Amino acid sequence: MSNIECYAKLKIHTGRMPAFKQSIDAIVADAEAGGVLRCDWFINEEKQESVGMLVYAGEAARQAHF
Repeated sequence: MSNIECYAKLKIHTGRMPAFKQSIDAIVADAEAGGVLRCDWFINEEKQESVGMLVYAGEAARQAHF
């Protein structure tokens, strides 16, 4: 079984940082429920950007999180 790595760089609209952080908290909680081997998020509030990395334990794990 091959791991599946997903990376995303996101621009956060002005005034949406609190809602964005809530969404990331939900993604992390879901990842901790199983099937995700790695879940890292880096937020640069000054630039209003974020980078996320998730590594799934195969296609079944990726499908379970969509």
